[in-house]
Amino acid sequence: MCGMSFSMPLAPHIVESPLGSFAPRPQRWIGGVRVLLVGGGADLEREVRYAAGPRGNVRSQARLAGCAPFIRQGAVDLVIVAPSAGQHLSVWECRLLRVATKSCAVALASVSPPHEQWDEAVHMGFQGVIDLGTTSQERMDLLATFVSRAMAQRQAARRIAVLEAACRRMRREREETQAEVGRLAVSLAEQRSHCDCLVAEASVVSEFRTLLSLEVEMDATLRTGLTAFVLRTGAANAALLLPTANGGWTVAAYLKSTRSRGAVEGMLRNLAEEHAPAVAAQHALVALQPNTTTPNWSDLHGTMFGWSALVAPCWGESRAEAVIIAFRDSDRAYEPNDRRIGALLARELGRVLERNRRVESRTAA
Repeated sequence: MCGMSFSMPLAPHIVESPLGSFAPRPQRWIGGVRVLLVGGGADLEREVRYAAGPRGNVRSQARLAGCAPFIRQGAVDLVIVAPSAGQHLSVWECRLLRVATKSCAVALASVSPPHEQWDEAVHMGFQGVIDLGTTSQERMDLLATFVSRAMAQRQAARRIAVLEAACRRMRREREETQAEVGRLAVSLAEQRSHCDCLVAEASVVSEFRTLLSLEVEMDATLRTGLTAFVLRTGAANAALLLPTANGGWTVAAYLKSTRSRGAVEGMLRNLAEEHAPAVAAQHALVALQPNTTTPNWSDLHGTMFGWSALVAPCWGESRAEAVIIAFRDSDRAYEPNDRRIGALLARELGRVLERNRRVESRTAA
């Protein structure tokens, strides 16, 4: 049984015993322990106070019912229950002491306890049983052992609390670090995708520039540029408008796939006369999507009704050299990548047309 190891001797201490001539040899005390003594006589209380030491806090109560708040709040380190002779613990008291064993040490003090009482104490989780019929020296050794165990349990609980707080902090920091790594990974993936798009766009523009540089005549340049624009943006039909000497605009080239020029001649003439100057006055590409109204371009949207269109001004350094109108059926909307590619190709075509115009001006002069 657990009572066999309760008489462990302790090292002597310089503190003298307050028990007079009946005192045992000086014992080592553990300071700061909080002891709750329930029942017992004055002799047992003196022995408990001596075992607790000068810094110990011993609270004595006559009945266990008044100790419930201290036990439930964890305000004690050691509970010593000393019931009167013939008294048995009630069911409620047993439950309370079982709760106490989870946060502190509990011991039972009794005069010559029978084996059944020992078994009951061990079953309830007590540290052991103090036989009040033994000598004072044996009781003091046993009390010192209980006090030492109670302080060790208290210190262990404090260490566990510190470790639990550290674990919670580390878990929180780990979660924050994982979230930050996840955000960085997403950002890195987005940046890589963006770089891939830039590389692809640069490759398209470089190829487009190479195709235009192979053409010598203006008509061939216009046809090549318009064809490349249609292929890269996925348009079905396209028209290229050039400025005239009197400040107007005219259709210089047309590329058909689903609609002949004669079928859309009226729409192209309306675009050249009514909308080309407004489009050429801005630098941004205008995308007309089906079932939507583009702000500030409601008239243009009405003219192109039933079509998904890209209207792109081809700017050089100082003015719009041309306007490209690429359109297809309304059930096929242009993707953002198509709009970006169209804007890049229109800008590059504008630079080439401006360079050719300057060369022809110098040759004519």
